[in-house]
Amino acid sequence: MEVLKIATPVVKLLRLCDGAAPAMGKVMPRMNSIRGVIANSTVPWKEGALKIHDARWAYLKSPMHLAGYALDPEYLAHDMSGDIQEALISIIEKMAMRYEYSRLTSNPDSLSGPMLARKLTVDDPGVQRLAGEACVELASYQDSAGILSRPFVKEQAKTLPPAQWWSMYGKNLPALSKVACTVLSQPVCASAAERNWSIYGSIKTDRRNRMRHSVSDRLVYCHEALQLRIKRTKAGYKEPAVKWESDSDSDENNSDNEEDLMV
Repeated sequence: MEVLKIATPVVKLLRLCDGAAPAMGKVMPRMNSIRGVIANSTVPWKEGALKIHDARWAYLKSPMHLAGYALDPEYLAHDMSGDIQEALISIIEKMAMRYEYSRLTSNPDSLSGPMLARKLTVDDPGVQRLAGEACVELASYQDSAGILSRPFVKEQAKTLPPAQWWSMYGKNLPALSKVACTVLSQPVCASAAERNWSIYGSIKTDRRNRMRHSVSDRLVYCHEALQLRIKRTKAGYKEPAVKWESDSDSDENNSDNEEDLMV
């Protein structure tokens, strides 16, 4: 039973990362929870398991994971000081640089825009202005000011994916909401890319070796877009989301329960 208590949350986290639900903000608390389970166990190999866990988390942990944790509405009431706050601000600056680069290069008639974009850095005044706006809104978000203080808004996070929650309730925080939607929509593993590569291999075969990469890329994109469109048009379709205070990956798939994992 001790082994199952340790293995169950590990398997759940692996399945969560491999699934379709956005999970960028869930990885850090799940890893911390797994460490707590190992530390409180009585297995003789506990110390070795803790070393393996810490080494794996040190390899995986990135500012994006910490920023996702800080921007996930499930953990709004948690302490976000120290490394988490520093990582979040660094991600905000990088996102601001991306948005400023897009703004400078979006006007095809401007000759100076692309030239300025090539020299863009995090310390650029335009980037710092965007980052400053997002950080001002961050203070309001962490204080649960305005509409975020209402109970039904917090309850909505039980059924809405984090990015969709931000799109609906973060309109009064436009700069931070844009960053949050970008961060929380990021995949946490390469499973989606691997699936795309499988489709790519089915499209660009030996008999189609003269097909250009740009053509095959568009065909893969069209294939995935059509599959998503078919799913979204089905009656009863729900956007996959990870529930609050729950390890279930979806309402329809309850195979993450301990009873299923113990079979």
